Amino acid sequence: MALKLGIFGTGYAGLVTSVCLAQLGHTVTAIDKDPDIVASLSDGKPTIHEPGLQELLTKNLEAGRLRFTTQAEDAMAAAEIVFLCVGTPPRADGRADLAQVEEVARTIAPLIVIGADSGRARSLLLGLYEPSFDCPIVVTSVTTAELIKQTANAFLATRISFINMISDLCEKLGVDVATVARSIGLDSRIGGHFLSAGLGFGGSCLPKDLSALIKVAEDNGVDVSMLRDVEHVNTARVDRLLAKVERALWVLRHKVIGILGVAFKPDTDDIRGAPSLGIVPRLHGAGSILRIYDPAAGRNLQRLYPPDERLTYANSALEAARDAHALLILTDWNEFRSLDLGQVRSLMRTPIIVDGRNLFEPAQVQAAGFEYYSLGRGEATLRVEPKRVYV
Repeated sequence: MALKLGIFGTGYAGLVTSVCLAQLGHTVTAIDKDPDIVASLSDGKPTIHEPGLQELLTKNLEAGRLRFTTQAEDAMAAAEIVFLCVGTPPRADGRADLAQVEEVARTIAPLIVIGADSGRARSLLLGLYEPSFDCPIVVTSVTTAELIKQTANAFLATRISFINMISDLCEKLGVDVATVARSIGLDSRIGGHFLSAGLGFGGSCLPKDLSALIKVAEDNGVDVSMLRDVEHVNTARVDRLLAKVERALWVLRHKVIGILGVAFKPDTDDIRGAPSLGIVPRLHGAGSILRIYDPAAGRNLQRLYPPDERLTYANSALEAARDAHALLILTDWNEFRSLDLGQVRSLMRTPIIVDGRNLFEPAQVQAAGFEYYSLGRGEATLRVEPKRVYV
């Protein structure tokens, strides 16, 4: 059954939710306070980068199932379900800042559906999701649902920090963390997801929910030292990578560094919580000359760090590599995996790659003539594995 939906917010969560629910056949009215954003989306021009978004946006605008407005009353007039997809950034004390949610709630109350604390809300949400999604559906209270989300993201963050801690040990022991991660991932009790060593987690969800869970637990007298360690390990990844850059270049001042990727993950232009936000200003402050390229997120970083005489934004990975003393990989875009390493080497002043995402096999890069630094891969990566080992 098609429903009429109102969605407040057209950011990364709101726009994708709006487009996907319209694609499922529902009638969606999405609201944003910014008239320029509404105008762009109404013209079929996405304001964020996500794979497949452009096609679905155009299709559903043309089908009449999706429209955008600045007027809250337009969404509330006939909406059967309202989604609040506005920001909840962490406050200074770690709690989620609900100011934007409260602002919207005051606009639309008392018609807002809050979680599943009422039979009507439960019925409407089950009617929305059950016909379209073949997956387990848990119906619970609002408080429990919030804790489930925070716990899930904190657990994923813990997995990432755990494998990054193991990667530090691997460097000391001369072991390849990728082999360790693949091997333990074969154990069905563990699985292989979120076990990629590198620069750690970013984005808006994992850091924010980890911080919120820590605050809630502390307020209730629960020891969260383990979660504090998860945060610490993640924060230290930037320092560890920059130490490798200094080791490779000795002196950072006046050195040209090509930076590949600034988004917190591939296939998005989202830079919230991205390692690049800690790395770019520190290299720039150290006197390095930076040439930055990201397939989608460069313009977002440029708003924070405008071009100057020592910071430019390149139009391609090869342009970023030209005359560079080192190439620094911060996001694991597939585009970077397919680079012709021979061509890259021919463009660089000195053939040095510092890989924050363990994008390449060390032997492959070294065979192409590079001095290669990655995270958690020791001498063992250069040895030939016995054929009976298939990890």
